[in-house]
Amino acid sequence: MELRFGRHDVVVLGIYRSPKADGNTYYQRLESELNDIVMWASLQKQFIIITGDLNLDRNKPQERNGKILCDLEETHNITCLIKEPTRITATSETLIDVIWTNKPQLFKDANVYDAGISDHSMVYGILKEHAI
Repeated sequence: MELRFGRHDVVVLGIYRSPKADGNTYYQRLESELNDIVMWASLQKQFIIITGDLNLDRNKPQERNGKILCDLEETHNITCLIKEPTRITATSETLIDVIWTNKPQLFKDANVYDAGISDHSMVYGILKEHAI
């Protein structure tokens, strides 16, 4: 979506990646496609927000799927506003639902809320009033 928040033009993207896809070639293609998506968004507007269920654990940067996300953030100078696990089971806690932005200073809050209706918690971000 392309939106206008006050004086800011923004592109907002939602992404879902199935957890069933796997394999070395798949991860190479995934990393390339995510890079292309972030690059495209950055060329469209100066303010980008990317959110979604990536089924890649951002809290494990030492593992391949977490490294893909951390490298993407570093390469494109984007910040993941979500810091808490978004999917908690009896055996694991993962941060697989993200909100990325290149303008984190425009947000007054971003967090995780467990509504109790899914095995994923809801992620949200609230823009600062004066930033809008």
